[in-house]
Amino acid sequence: MLVVALQLATGCVRKEGEAKVDKAVEAVTNGDLAKLEIALREGGNANAADKRGVPALMIAVGSDQFRAANMLVASGADIWIVDDFGATPAHMALLARLEPGSPEGDARDLFIVHLREAGYPWPPPTPAQILEAKKAGHWPPKRGS
Repeated sequence: MLVVALQLATGCVRKEGEAKVDKAVEAVTNGDLAKLEIALREGGNANAADKRGVPALMIAVGSDQFRAANMLVASGADIWIVDDFGATPAHMALLARLEPGSPEGDARDLFIVHLREAGYPWPPPTPAQILEAKKAGHWPPKRGS
């Protein structure tokens, strides 16, 4: 009984009527690259969000999982997403403190290359600037501007 109560409290067991979490989100949340690859190959949604509304890409970059972030971007994840505070995946990449030459450090560098190739301003605007741009209808920026 205690185990079931703990599972319910921590979200390990889905309650009746509760939306099912996309397998890609579940894999990123659990830090499981192999399961993420399978989920995306089997049609998992690269733009899916968790129960709180946090997109898989933000979960990945927010936890320094840049190999997962690159897989999500390659599968169509929206790099222009913004949270309520103006933070973006680019901010997370900019602030990440990863060991140079480590697998995640190299993946972070590649993630930044993907952002820049897609026309993402680098370094990224501040969260305040992004919120202002979003409010004015200028986020995401048109490519080349």
